[in-house]
Amino acid sequence: MMKGKRLAVFGANMVTQEVMDYAHAHGITVLSVSNDPNAAIHKVSDEQYILNNTDEEQMMKFFKEQRVDGFLSCSTETVIRKNVDFLAKTSYPYYAKPKAWHILMNKQRFKEYSKRFGIEVTPNYRLGDENIQFPVVVKPAEGAGGMGKTVCRNYDELVPAIEEAQKKALGADDYICEKFLEGPLFQIYLWRQRGKTYIASTSSFIHYEFDDTLNWSPILEIFPAKDEKYILDKLLTPLSAMFDDLEVEDGSCFLQGIVENGIPYLIDTGFRLPGSMDHRIVTREKGIDLIACHIEHALTGKFGDDFSALERPYEHCHAIFSPGLKNGIIGKIRGLDAIAEIPGVYYVHQYRQEGAKMTRCGYSVHQDLGRIYLEAPNKAELLKRIQKIMELLQVENDKGENMLREYPAGWQNFFME
Repeated sequence: MMKGKRLAVFGANMVTQEVMDYAHAHGITVLSVSNDPNAAIHKVSDEQYILNNTDEEQMMKFFKEQRVDGFLSCSTETVIRKNVDFLAKTSYPYYAKPKAWHILMNKQRFKEYSKRFGIEVTPNYRLGDENIQFPVVVKPAEGAGGMGKTVCRNYDELVPAIEEAQKKALGADDYICEKFLEGPLFQIYLWRQRGKTYIASTSSFIHYEFDDTLNWSPILEIFPAKDEKYILDKLLTPLSAMFDDLEVEDGSCFLQGIVENGIPYLIDTGFRLPGSMDHRIVTREKGIDLIACHIEHALTGKFGDDFSALERPYEHCHAIFSPGLKNGIIGKIRGLDAIAEIPGVYYVHQYRQEGAKMTRCGYSVHQDLGRIYLEAPNKAELLKRIQKIMELLQVENDKGENMLREYPAGWQNFFME
């Protein structure tokens, strides 16, 4: 059914190999489209086109001239934001419809929309309000990767924080100023198929220490979430109703939140693949390949086959280990081959190579060595395997000094509770 089809791919740098493996296994020709000649997808695609994939005129001409049968654009937020509206004018199947995208990917609109379904939201403030309860978080209404976020503890810090948020905004230059929440961070990975809601995974985070810009990176993402039942009891029904109302037929969306005083507040959403590529956990545990679903949908309009496995509890505990790096030039990386042989480790995705220069920045993933995916039959065994990874992994700078960030104090406590 898909053999001989021509698939245009925008972005997908984090899932390049998965896209190519599936495409070639099914006889699909991949056309990579990016104005960056060094884009990862250009190095492995069947045909390369150095074009601006956010330019409507260029893309409409390209689709026609190159006899494109479908397009894949589900991971790079900066690209989707700029092309979601004109792609809706085509006849191609696409999971992201403008109405859903512009609500889910704008924090202010999402908060207002959530109220309609009984979802509690954090108190919101504007500059000049006299009743601001500090500390607060200021962030772009439309942003990604933690860019432009600042914790403010008094009025004097608000103006520069708002300016930073507006500068880092990806779309509208509006800002959010809301209560600073303290509590465990969680994520819900919600999938839709033919108008039905499925929960593909839930997870909890163990993160490096926050700074006032909230440019934090999780060292560990643990599946399932610690308080999964409680969180889903509170949020699954209203979220399902919300996605019905948004008319989202197919696709995936991750929603991150914090539980404070027993209330699970949603603080961020991503109507795209998450940077941590959590779908790999789902593929391992449930046997359902989200990348395959997106490609099939792009070319046929069908988003995968049987999703019933998503309705069953997880049989294993999983983790994504993301070692953060200090600033400097990477001199030596040791232990990754041995780590790949640890029982339960099933995917090692290395971002940084020896010789790379690390500088702290807004995108947390830019400061990570990579991602290591692993599973275990229970939390106790998962802890042992993580400790073994930490024991084996060594990263030194060009002066022979340790480049790994200090692991957060007491991180093991999560597994004891």
